[in-house]
Amino acid sequence: MSIRNSILISFIAIFLSSCFFDVPPYKGEKSNHFDGENFYNLDQSKGFNYWDLMWFFISRTDGYWADFYPQTIPCNPPATTKDGELKVTFINHASTLIQFDGINVLTDPVWSEYTTPVKPIGPQRRRAPGIDFDKLPHIDVVVISHNHYDHMDFATLKMLQDRFDPIILYPLGNKPIFEDNELPNSRDMDWWDTLNIKDRTITFVPARHFANRGITDRNGTLWGGYMFETSGGPVYFAGDTGFGVHYQLLKEKYGAMRFSILPIAPIEPRFFMEEVHQDAREAVMAHKELESQKSMGIHFGTFKQASDAMRSPIDSLIVGLRDLNVSPTDFILPGHGRIIDVKPLEKKNK
Repeated sequence: MSIRNSILISFIAIFLSSCFFDVPPYKGEKSNHFDGENFYNLDQSKGFNYWDLMWFFISRTDGYWADFYPQTIPCNPPATTKDGELKVTFINHASTLIQFDGINVLTDPVWSEYTTPVKPIGPQRRRAPGIDFDKLPHIDVVVISHNHYDHMDFATLKMLQDRFDPIILYPLGNKPIFEDNELPNSRDMDWWDTLNIKDRTITFVPARHFANRGITDRNGTLWGGYMFETSGGPVYFAGDTGFGVHYQLLKEKYGAMRFSILPIAPIEPRFFMEEVHQDAREAVMAHKELESQKSMGIHFGTFKQASDAMRSPIDSLIVGLRDLNVSPTDFILPGHGRIIDVKPLEKKNK
């Protein structure tokens, strides 16, 4: 059987079986991002259809990915941080450890081998997590940006619940599957909802993306990013997002960012990636629009999800930084397992 036919059969298998993983439709009051049946972005979206997506799977030509990329950075994060300190560790994909003011947060944690409802079909890990699970410090909070399998991994969430019992924050509409997975120390979040912990505030904020666990539940649950209040200025985790008006809203509401964590992949093919996945150049544009003191690129180099090669986001970022006149010391492409120390936001003279 040809590789192309194998891919097509795999896609059809996922397509048919995914219907069983749909999240029950959310019922709630209408808002500026919920029409009573579906959630939607603040930006106008042209969307795409699944027949286009199927044709992509049949006809796709992919860039090169290593079968497995060895981990080379030993990582032993500290147990905690002092007031004023901020340490950010890139784990893999959208998983980061954010440590500030004595609080430890994990974003979109995934330690699983596959990110798919039908294992072993689908994206498989191409490098180990940057932090061994056993070397994690105590985790206070876990934040989930949306319910795609590469961001909401229940195997990992159950491991975290068993070891640390953190509060888990997740987007509106996903409560039924958290109840099914018996994760009671969790709560759903609408855009601009907040959690206060140790005198600091965590806010769920808009993004430009979409959500689904199966085929027929597209946009039946919400998606977004998170803003963390720290003693040295706001820290922003964008989750998964296309470039959009939400950056301007966040800058107007919170001012300049102390640190921004921004996705840079996957990006190909652009006919359906462009609206929901910003490329590296757009991430640099977001860095500038947010007036971020320092930013970090994520969502690359772990799971092969589209046509772009493993190195494509790196090469694109190099070009974007040059063209937009941003220093690579201000927009970092971190090694998996690298711990970044971030100084407090410098106050500008009025």
